[in-house]
Amino acid sequence: MSSRRAFALISILLAAGPGAAAAQETASPHGSLKADLDCSACHEPEAWVPAKAELDFSHNRSTGFPLLGRHAAAPCAACHLDLKFDEPRIEPFACGGCHVDVHQGNLSDDCASCHNPVSFLDITS
Repeated sequence: MSSRRAFALISILLAAGPGAAAAQETASPHGSLKADLDCSACHEPEAWVPAKAELDFSHNRSTGFPLLGRHAAAPCAACHLDLKFDEPRIEPFACGGCHVDVHQGNLSDDCASCHNPVSFLDITS
């Protein structure tokens, strides 16, 4: 490479700024998921797809949303509609974030006062 071409290449890289090298990295398909989360908690190094059957992270500890009752058996894709696992952002007992309010706002928004996460049909009065 001629010194003139090398100088031109270096000039272009310097003009691009420090973010140019970072832009070359592959972006995470998981959006703003915690950057310090180890990929191997969910994936095998031999093949990233599909994810492990048994994940090495605590949904409750990592997200604050415990997977209790039927939630523990729900597939990830039932709540996370894409690979950006930072959504949905709901509180552990904000049922209306995912479930339809069959009472149409006529009862308390505290679903747990009558229902439980094992079966919504198991109603306490």
